[in-house]
Amino acid sequence: MIRRIAIGFLAGLAILMTNSVLAQDDMCFERGGFWDAEAGQCRIQSALSVNIQYPLSLADYPFADEIISAYIQQEQAQFLEFFADSAVSFMIEPLPWELDMTYETYRFSDHIVSLKFEIYQYTGGAHGITYFKTFTFDLTQQRLITLDDIFMPQSNPFAIISPLAQKQVQANLGEYAVEDWIAEGTSGNPANYENFVLTTEALVFFFPPYQVAPYVAGPQTISIPLWQLNDVTNEPFHGAAE
Repeated sequence: MIRRIAIGFLAGLAILMTNSVLAQDDMCFERGGFWDAEAGQCRIQSALSVNIQYPLSLADYPFADEIISAYIQQEQAQFLEFFADSAVSFMIEPLPWELDMTYETYRFSDHIVSLKFEIYQYTGGAHGITYFKTFTFDLTQQRLITLDDIFMPQSNPFAIISPLAQKQVQANLGEYAVEDWIAEGTSGNPANYENFVLTTEALVFFFPPYQVAPYVAGPQTISIPLWQLNDVTNEPFHGAAE
C-alpha cells in the first residue's frame, strides 16, 4: 500500500513538474525567448548571421571590383537597416536573422566573364527568400555587357526565348508545374530574364522562387544553347550549331 502511494506521489510530482516546465516554456516563448531546461532559465537571443563570399578572382580588374563591392555593400547595408528598423518586432521573434551571399563565375571567353550571386535572407516568418543578381563583364573593354549588347537591334529575342524557357521549366518542375504560373514567369517580358550568365555554349537564366512556381519548388535555372539564338544575336555571340 505504501509502495502504491509512493508511486502515485512520484507520478503526480512528475506531471506537476512537466506542466511547470511547459508553462515556463510558453511564458518564455511569449517573451521572445526559449526555455533552457538544463540551466533552468529563459533565454532571449537576438542575433544576426551575415555570410558573404567575395569573388577575389575579379579583384585585379578595378572597374569590376568597384561594381561588385558597391553591390555587396548595398545588400549588406539594406539588410542591416531593415534589421534596425524592425528591432522592436524582432525582439519577439526568437530565430536569428540571416544574410547569406554566395557566388559562381562563368566564362564565355578569356575576356568575357559572368558572375552570379545567390542571396538568401531570413528576416522572420515561415521561411527565408532566395534571389539572384548577375553581372557580365567585358574585362578588355572594362564595361558591363547587357542583353542589349548580345542581341541585334530591332530583333525580338524573347519571341524565341520565351517558348524555349516555358518548355524547359515545365519539364523541370514536374508535379509542381502550374501552367498559368509558368506562362507568366516565362513570358516575353524582359524583366523575367534580367538574371543571366554567358557560358561558351549557352545563355543561362535564373528564376527565383515564386517567379515560375511555388516556393517549395525552389529556384529554377534554364539553359538555352547559343546556336538556337543565332538569328537574333550579334555575331560575337553566335554559337556553333549541333
